[in-house]
Amino acid sequence: MHTALRILFLLLFSILFSCEEMVIYDCNDCVLIEPTSCDLTILTDKEGSPYSEYQVDIYQGRVEDGIIISSFTSLVSASIEVSLNLEYTGVSTIEISGKTYRAINSITPRAKELVDYCELPCFVIKDNILDLKLKHY
Repeated sequence: MHTALRILFLLLFSILFSCEEMVIYDCNDCVLIEPTSCDLTILTDKEGSPYSEYQVDIYQGRVEDGIIISSFTSLVSASIEVSLNLEYTGVSTIEISGKTYRAINSITPRAKELVDYCELPCFVIKDNILDLKLKHY
């Protein structure tokens, strides 16, 4: 009995801390041909925010590289088309009561192949939401 509990504990421990991602994919979002681009969703603030629009700059690579691919104003969210497997950095800026606040984040959108998950092998897009919401202000 003691050995069975020990084996059960080790099994549960290995499942919880395994390197595999525990993600549930929707096969309806799957495409059969590997994509080369995707929509990058940029989140700036929650619906109904009392603040003015954010100035958003999207860079290919890091901010220091200086390659701006999109610049716009947004209140809640926006979306732009980008190439996969490249790093994108977003900077959102807003002025509240005379003070300037910035949120900076980066992400690398990717296509993941699902071989044994859906009926047919297919691809899903992952890491395509860039969160530029201010946490504290």
